[in-house]
Parts: sequence; C-alpha cells; structure tokens
Amino acid sequence: AAEEDEASRQTTEKEARSLATEEENRKAAEEDEARRKTAEEEARSLAAEEENRKAAEEDEARRKAAEEEATTLAAEEENRKAAEEDEARRKAAEEEATTLAAEEENRRAAEEDEASRQTTEKEARSLATEEENRKAAEEDEARRKTAEEEARSLAAEEENR
Repeated sequence: AAEEDEASRQTTEKEARSLATEEENRKAAEEDEARRKTAEEEARSLAAEEENRKAAEEDEARRKAAEEEATTLAAEEENRKAAEEDEARRKAAEEEATTLAAEEENRRAAEEDEASRQTTEKEARSLATEEENRKAAEEDEARRKTAEEEARSLAAEEENR
C-alpha cells in the first residue's frame, strides 16, 4: 500500500509539473501574441501617421495653389468647392473615427470577457484539483484505518490462537 501510495504521489507530482509546464507555455504564447498585436498596432499607427503627414503635405500644396488663384472669380469658386469637399471628408473622417473607437471599445470588452472566462476556468480547475486531493486523502485515511483494524484483528487472532 505504501508503494502504491508513493507511486500515486509521484504520478500526482508528475501531473502537477506537467500542468505547470503547460500553464507556462500557455502564458508564454499569450505574451507572444500580445507582443505581436502590439507590433501590428504600432505598424498600423506608423502607417497612419505617414498617411497623415502626406495628406498634410498635399493639403498644404493645395492651399498654396488656391492662394495663387484667389485673384480670380474662377479660383474663388474652386476654393469654395474644395472647402465643401474638405468638409465632407472631415465629416466622413469623424464618422470613421467614431466607428473605430466603438470597435476598439468592443474589442477591449471582448478581451476583458475572455480574461474573466479564463480566470473562471482556472479557478474551476483549481477547485476540482483541491476536491480530488481531498477525496484522495480521505481514501488514503480509510485504507490506513482498514489496515490498522486488520492488523489488530490478526494480532487478536494470534493471541487467541
């Protein structure tokens, strides 16, 4: 029984080490994924900044051209039209920014929900492990008591005999 208990204990320890290794691997994978996402977000941010810089340069070039043409009525009409188009683009950009902010909030909420779910699962696994350990300890105690009773019985039979 002691050998079986020792083998059971070693198996349990081996399983615990295996689970710890799996958890470390999972955490490392999550950290790698987080770093990948951060790098992707930074790349998108840099691309957007470059586009904004180019757009600002293009806007500046259009402004100078409009200033040069401002002496004619035709240039004033072109400037009016350009202003209307810029306002439409500004409104479209504001709408897109609002949409992107909402999408980002949804993404963050989903990430928080996933983290909460994973924490709950981890707690459930921990509680299940504790319950299994408690049951195993109770079974070990029952086997110990049975063995003690059997030893006393054999000793009594030996004395009677």
